[in-house]
Amino acid sequence: MRSVLPRSFKYVMSGVVLALACGTSGRRGDTIGQTQYTEPILNLRLVGSYGPVFSDRITLIGPSGVTVNRIGEILVSDRSANSVYKFSPQFEIISDEGGIGAAPGAFNRPVGLDCDQALNVYVADSGNRRIQVLDRSLYYVGTIDSYFDLNDESSKFSQPEDIRIDREGNFWIADNDRVLKLDPFNELLQELSYDVAVDFGIGRVSSIDISGSDLLAVGDRGNKQVIIATINGNHISDFAAGSPSCVAWDDKGLLWVADDIAGRLEVFDIDGNSRFRHAEAVSEFRPSWITFDQSGRLIMLDSGRRKIYVYEVIRGIQR
Repeated sequence: MRSVLPRSFKYVMSGVVLALACGTSGRRGDTIGQTQYTEPILNLRLVGSYGPVFSDRITLIGPSGVTVNRIGEILVSDRSANSVYKFSPQFEIISDEGGIGAAPGAFNRPVGLDCDQALNVYVADSGNRRIQVLDRSLYYVGTIDSYFDLNDESSKFSQPEDIRIDREGNFWIADNDRVLKLDPFNELLQELSYDVAVDFGIGRVSSIDISGSDLLAVGDRGNKQVIIATINGNHISDFAAGSPSCVAWDDKGLLWVADDIAGRLEVFDIDGNSRFRHAEAVSEFRPSWITFDQSGRLIMLDSGRRKIYVYEVIRGIQR
């Protein structure tokens, strides 16, 4: 069986992405990237906490990835339960999909995920070395486990940890020690890695994010750093950031970095200057993944306490 999606299926999927994406899910607005830091971050105010138990059937065990679609629904992956859950904006469970294994709709350590404007869900199924595509109801649609390289030869994914869809419908995949940019037909457009001529080196990539102003952030756990570049691969900055488990742009052009090992959140500008840091005086605090909803609230997965936390970001006025 061909490892890449059949051409007919690829054209159907790419048509959905191209016609309806024009950007990605609602968590990254088109106005991101205005780097005028007129309102410094003062604090985080907790406005809600959810889990670990949501029903007799659903309990968070190892929450690992979170994203928000364009209508405000929250998608969460759980690498220990090998499941993906969809919640309403009020964190009521809507649907779920999963089970351990390599069958369609089953997972082996799912991590990062993203949604397109048609509300399809793309999940980095890390242990199975593939991307799984689910529809808005979390029914299985298809699998992508390889792509066509620059020589038009099929190349397998190594260990995908995260995926983003840009405004043109291209897929950005954090695949072990490289970042791949694929067009909607799964053909390689660009690779950032030690193997190609770039201005920076990449170790083990845990997370990626793209701002509304088309800046790429790479969480590099292998080199304990964060890399910021343009989507054309031009280096902007790189700086030490502990062991980043997730990176996420906010609507002010600041980059938030979660470190589940050190147990902290830290915010940087694009030059790597620290703007804010948050930690909690409990040993179980393990922020594994973060994102923002349409109102700018921070949604954080805490793998230590196996819960989802929602914060309002309190900002002040620069004097």
